[in-house]
Amino acid sequence: MGPGYFPTAVGSVLGLLGLALTMTSLSAKAMEERIAKFSWPTLLLIIGPVVLFGLMLQPLGLILSLVMLVITSSYASHEFAWRPTLLNAVVLTVLCIVVFVWALKLQFPLWPAFIGDGG
Repeated sequence: MGPGYFPTAVGSVLGLLGLALTMTSLSAKAMEERIAKFSWPTLLLIIGPVVLFGLMLQPLGLILSLVMLVITSSYASHEFAWRPTLLNAVVLTVLCIVVFVWALKLQFPLWPAFIGDGG
C-alpha cells in the first residue's frame, strides 16, 4: 500500500455509493414522489451569512461574527424561535473559542478593535 491507497479507496467507495444512490433514485417507486419547490430565499439565508461571516471576521471579531452568523442563518428554519437561537449562538461561540483559539492557538481577533485590543 502506497500513499495513494487510502484516497483511492475512499474515492472508489464514494463512487459506488453515488452510483447506488443514482440507481435507486431512478426507480419507478422514486418517480412517484413529487419534489418540493426549491426555495431560493432559504438557500440565500444559509449561504449569505457564511459569506458575511468571512467578510466581517476581521472588523467585528470572532465573537460578534459568530453570533451574527448563527442568528441570521437561523432565520432559514421554518421553526425559528429566539430562545433556542440565542442558546445555539452562545454554545457554538464558546465551542469555537475553545477549539480554535484555546486548543489550536489560532489568532483570531475576538472583539472589534474599538472594544478591546482585538485579540
